[in-house]
Amino acid sequence: MDERALGNIIETFESLRNAVGRQSPMEMGPVLEPTKLFSKHGRQFVLQGEALAQYDRLLSKFNRRPWSGKWSESYLESAVQDAMSRSWEEPERAAAAFSELAAELDSDPPLFLITIPLSGVNLQMEELEVGPARLCRMDATKAATIMAAVNRISSTMQGPPSAKEAYVAVTQRTVEQLMGVTIVEISEAGDPSLAQERAETKCLTTIDVLQFMAGLFVHSEQRIRVDFRSVESAGFRSVLLLSEDGTHFVQNQNRFGPSGSFVLTSDIMERMKSVGFMAIFDILAKEETDKTEIEKLIMRAVHWFSDAELQRNPSNKLQSYVTCLDMFFSSRDGEATAAVQDGVAYLLGDSVEQRMEIHKFVGEAYEYRSRASHEGAELHLPEMIVKLKSLTANFLAIVAQRRADFQTKKALKQWVYAQRMAGGA
Repeated sequence: MDERALGNIIETFESLRNAVGRQSPMEMGPVLEPTKLFSKHGRQFVLQGEALAQYDRLLSKFNRRPWSGKWSESYLESAVQDAMSRSWEEPERAAAAFSELAAELDSDPPLFLITIPLSGVNLQMEELEVGPARLCRMDATKAATIMAAVNRISSTMQGPPSAKEAYVAVTQRTVEQLMGVTIVEISEAGDPSLAQERAETKCLTTIDVLQFMAGLFVHSEQRIRVDFRSVESAGFRSVLLLSEDGTHFVQNQNRFGPSGSFVLTSDIMERMKSVGFMAIFDILAKEETDKTEIEKLIMRAVHWFSDAELQRNPSNKLQSYVTCLDMFFSSRDGEATAAVQDGVAYLLGDSVEQRMEIHKFVGEAYEYRSRASHEGAELHLPEMIVKLKSLTANFLAIVAQRRADFQTKKALKQWVYAQRMAGGA
C-alpha cells in the first residue's frame, strides 16, 4: 500500500473516531436509527449517523479488488474492526495496524481441502473425479488425518486446557458421525468463509450430475434426493378417509421425504459410458472459460433434468424436462416450439416415421406445458412425463456425444436447417 492510500485510510479512521465522540447515546424511539454494533478485544462499538457513514467509508477502502477477490466481505470487515480496536485508544498506532492489515491482504490466502458431506448417494467405489471435485467416503485414514491436524492445532491455541479438550472432542464427534458417509473433497483458496462458499458453489454442479444419474438409473418412486448432508425427515404420513354415509373408512399411509440413497457403483459408471454420458465428466473437467456454448447448455440442461427429479408436482416435472429441450433452440424472437420439434426429431429420429412421431410428441408436450402453466388445467401427466423423461435423456446423450459437431446453438440450428432442406437424409 502506498503512502497516499494509507494516508486516506488514517484520515477516514480519524473522522470515524471524531464522529463517535460527537454522537449522542442511542435512543430507542419509534423508528430506530440504523446502527452498527460489534465488539472487539473487549471494546463495544455502537455506530450511528455520521459515525456509521465514516465506518462504511473505511470499509469501502478495503472491500475492493484485488482484496475483495481473495477475501470474503465478512473477513475483510472483521479484519478492519480488529485494526480499529487495536488503534482506538492509541491512534498513533493506526498507521502500523492498517499497514499490517494491507500486507496481510496482499499476501496469498491459504489453500483449504474442504470436505463436504452429501446425502442421498452411497458411493460403492474407491473414488470418482467429478470435475474439480473428488467423490469418496470418510474412512479411518481420512479421519485419522483430520484428527491429527486438529490435535496439532489445539496444542498451539491459547486458553485453558478444558477449552482445547472441548474443541478436540467436538471435532472427534463430528468425524465419527461422518464415518462411511459419501463426501466431496475440493481444494479452494481464501479465508474459511470464502473458500467454503466457492467449494459449495462448485459442489452444486457435482450434486446436479449425481441427481441426473439417479434419475437415469433409479425409479422415480424411490424419490432419491442428492444434497448437502443435513438432518433429514423421512417416514410415513397418515391420511384418514371416511365416507359421508359412515360406511367406509380408509387409512392411507404415504411415504414422505427421501426414501433411500443412490448407490453409485462401477457398474453404473459403465452404463453411463455405454449411453454416451461420460462426456459430462469431460465437460466438468474443463475450466468454465474453455467450455463451448453447447457444453455450457448441456450442463444447464443436466441441472434442469435433476430439478425435474426433485419435483413432486407433475406439471413442474413437465416444465423442467421441456426446459432441457427448449434451451438448445430458443431465441429472442418468441415461440420456439417448432424449432424444438424439428431439432429433437432430426437428432433422434432414424426414419421419416420416427421423426414424425417425435415431432408430434414434442408438440404435445409443449401444449400440455402451456395448458398447465397458463390455464391451470388439470391434466393426467404420468404417461407423458415417463415418455418425455426418456426422450430428454436420449436427446442430451446425443448432443453430448456430438458436441464437437456443433459447438454453438447457432451451429446446431444450422445443422437442423440443413437436415430439413435435405429431407432428413
